[in-house]
Amino acid sequence: IQWPPAHSLAPQARQRGVVLILALIVLAAMTLAGIGLTRSVFTSNKIAGNLAFQQAATHSADAGVERAIAWLEERHANALNTLYAHQNPGGLNLGYFASRQDPGAGQSWEQFWNAVLVPTNRVNTLPAPIAGNTVSFVIHRLCNAVGDPATGIGCDASPTIVGAEGGGRGAGVPPISLPSQRYYRITVRVTGPRNTVSFVQSIVAL
Repeated sequence: IQWPPAHSLAPQARQRGVVLILALIVLAAMTLAGIGLTRSVFTSNKIAGNLAFQQAATHSADAGVERAIAWLEERHANALNTLYAHQNPGGLNLGYFASRQDPGAGQSWEQFWNAVLVPTNRVNTLPAPIAGNTVSFVIHRLCNAVGDPATGIGCDASPTIVGAEGGGRGAGVPPISLPSQRYYRITVRVTGPRNTVSFVQSIVAL
């Protein structure tokens, strides 16, 4: 007589087979969840790194703005008419546009920069990288043409008369005449790690 009977082993064997299948399914699910979590963390770190590079590039643009303002102030103090014509020595002798230029319809600033501004030899690049970023800039006088603004070429300028109404001295005070200041647009392009490209623009009145 066989003990235990053979028929009594069959249900236990079937149970052990079901448990194995369930364990494999749970293991596969946990593996997929682990892979998904790893990819999510990796993607989040990459995004955070890219944002940090973009922020660093934007901060580096300040050096280009400051250099351009210093050049404009120097020319303005020495002889204003030096700003009436284009200058294109390139480098930090400082190329300069005496009239306005803007990207065309459907054209990005990156496309405009590479296709129009770079070939003019008026793009200025700082000699040393700033925090690992290359800083370049151009200056446009916001006028419709080169020449003396007094000739009516059409320049964006600050108001020359300030009214008295609403002022702190009360009504009836004669308006104040102010010297006219022309507007200059400084466009800074910063390139950095991971193909980071950032554009920053500032308007200066002189």
